[in-house]
Amino acid sequence: MKQYMKKFVVLICCAVCGMVGCKEYASKDVLIQIYDEGGRQVTAAQSEAQIDSIIYETTSRVAAIGNGPEGEKILTASDNEAIMEAQMRFVKAVQDRSKVLSGGQDSTLLIRGVTQH
Repeated sequence: MKQYMKKFVVLICCAVCGMVGCKEYASKDVLIQIYDEGGRQVTAAQSEAQIDSIIYETTSRVAAIGNGPEGEKILTASDNEAIMEAQMRFVKAVQDRSKVLSGGQDSTLLIRGVTQH
């Protein structure tokens, strides 16, 4: 469980860094859609390599929004809360699926997915 908490914290830190820079065009709905889509893809994944790729793609899309064209409107606290809930659903999907694929053993997918890409 301790290992999952470390993975979760790393993913959340990376995502929050991306969200801090989210500009006007990055609506709450777009970010939630990215995380929910990633969660659906993870649930259908057949290997840890696929999950690793989905983590990379999802976090890259969030970071691209944060680093996109200049805009000044920052997301509201309630928007950020809704996005964090979507992130948690994504993290749970990764944890659950990686545990199934690894035969119930702890996996380092979240750490690898965040730090290697």
